[in-house]
Amino acid sequence: MQEYEGYLMKLDRGKAITMTLKDGENYQTIKYRLKNAAQSLGLKNLKIERAADNIIFYKEVNPRPKKSALQRRKVRSRREDQVESERMIDTDIEQEIELETDIADESVDDTDLDISQDMESTDEQISDEITAPVVELLEFEFDEEWEMPMVYGHKTCETETQPFAGTGFEAFGHQYVVTKVEQLLLKEVQQKWFKQHGLFSPREFQEVWKQRHKGSFDPEQKVWMHHFKRGFAPPPEPETDLGADLDQD
Repeated sequence: MQEYEGYLMKLDRGKAITMTLKDGENYQTIKYRLKNAAQSLGLKNLKIERAADNIIFYKEVNPRPKKSALQRRKVRSRREDQVESERMIDTDIEQEIELETDIADESVDDTDLDISQDMESTDEQISDEITAPVVELLEFEFDEEWEMPMVYGHKTCETETQPFAGTGFEAFGHQYVVTKVEQLLLKEVQQKWFKQHGLFSPREFQEVWKQRHKGSFDPEQKVWMHHFKRGFAPPPEPETDLGADLDQD
């Protein structure tokens, strides 16, 4: 038991320990001993996984709620207002079409023309609603446990439900540059990019996401993944006026 407790005491955030099963050793037995050692040390966030003949165990990342939760609620409220506005527009369209159909007694051709004009006008209104600007995230907020993974380059991605408005940000006294932003399905990020988020498995990515989003995890949800690195953005290249050289000649 002291041997297993010694392994667990060496665990740090962002690190994992791998043990290889020897002949005669049983995975369930090793897992049972690790859990007992964790309970003895008061360690409640130990994760144990198996890969072939290897046993991998690490501390699960458990971030605290972010200050931007209020901002997310505001964004959600604006989205609900937009959906309600679109629903009211659809209702008005149906009422206008029904009214035009009821009074179409004398001139069918004229009535059809009026309905067509009304529909074109309504299409423009719907188009204006759909093309409303996307709400952008004004800042990133990271829990303190992400400091070392970000400083040493183990965490190079951050995924949010809105795109980040800037091209760089500051965290833990360091400058970071956003190098790429792409919109993906949440399940793609979970399966292919969990390591770049400083996590050890797709399952841990899902657990962390649910903790940050009130237990919700929709694999088909479209999200924004931001790639970043430490440093400053390169200065813009000077513009060259070729015409000025020709004039001097």
